[in-house]
Amino acid sequence: MTHGNALGILGIARRAGKLRFGYGTAVEAMKSGEAKLALLSGELSEKTKKNLRFEAGRCGVPVIETAYTMEEFRGAMGKKTGVLAVCDSGFSERLLRELPSAEEREEFAYDGKIQGQ
Repeated sequence: MTHGNALGILGIARRAGKLRFGYGTAVEAMKSGEAKLALLSGELSEKTKKNLRFEAGRCGVPVIETAYTMEEFRGAMGKKTGVLAVCDSGFSERLLRELPSAEEREEFAYDGKIQGQ
């Protein structure tokens, strides 16, 4: 699993108009039933993460906290944000398979190799 694939998928989803950016817009997409998945940058405050998880739980939307920075999101999608709502089942399913969680990202050393190998 490579995190470049996940960022590439996010870029394609952006061009397809299937992403909502920012906390308020993501919550609106969840409440309307449009959002299929919520993604969080690892840089967000614990309060923001907690609030978004609460809203997502109420709406039945899965949440993935990534270790991607807002700058990494911007590099992939051209928009700096810490909260994304994915509004397409196909993109959501693909991201669930490809996107590393914060825990998985912590396994990588600074040289990009998994520690212990």
